[in-house]
Amino acid sequence: GAAMTQGLSASGFEHVMYRQVLGRVLSLIYFPLWVVELTQGSERWLSVVDAVAESVVQPRAPLALADALAPGTPEPPSTVGLRPLVCPNCGRDLPVEPDDVIFLCGTCGRAWQIHGAELSETPHEIARVVGGSAASRPDDALYLPFWRLEPAAPPADGPAWVPAFRYRRLKALQDLTTRFSARPPTYEPWTGERPAAQGCFYDVEDAVLLARFTAAGRRRTPDAVKAAARDEPTYQGARLVWIPFRREGGSLLDPVAGLALQGGMLG
Repeated sequence: GAAMTQGLSASGFEHVMYRQVLGRVLSLIYFPLWVVELTQGSERWLSVVDAVAESVVQPRAPLALADALAPGTPEPPSTVGLRPLVCPNCGRDLPVEPDDVIFLCGTCGRAWQIHGAELSETPHEIARVVGGSAASRPDDALYLPFWRLEPAAPPADGPAWVPAFRYRRLKALQDLTTRFSARPPTYEPWTGERPAAQGCFYDVEDAVLLARFTAAGRRRTPDAVKAAARDEPTYQGARLVWIPFRREGGSLLDPVAGLALQGGMLG
């Protein structure tokens, strides 16, 4: 929480009306410093030296700093364990993709999201788009995952549809969120043999952030954007839906508005 507060309060962005962090990564970085004890007559003090830049960070630090730096009782060594990536329901191996956070079991058809070493089941369905461009030729379609986020409280514009797949242009994901949320696809649950589906790169927390970012961007005036930032939408339920995108050359066309994605930008 402190890291998010500090990151979003950075100076130099006075003309930005609204900011949000997507795909957060929190890292702990150890930085080397030399702590040198110096004496002059009866006076003693510490000097702190940057071990990388070789410059003095603090020329006269109190000796009490040494007490804070004293090593404590070492913790017993821990053993790093390995978690078998198998379906908790049927025990079959799950497909291993290094960037995926949700895995579809090819045997029992369940979806599992990984949290640390735990797997939790995620509600999902494969969509057969009614009247869509990919409805007549499903074999030529690539199924891309979307999060369907249900609003927690009215007034609301309806569910937010947020891409869960990785794409190298965030603006395209924002456009898809805007279009799908304004005009949700009409679909029926898939009942045949499961088609090949793209993996999920964004989890539900990332989806909520992108939905809030897109909702704030729909406001055109600075006052409206600031009001949206203060009263961000909340969601109470999430479901994954795989939507068929029709292949056309090197592009993928969405079945709602015909927005073209470059196939090479996936992953």
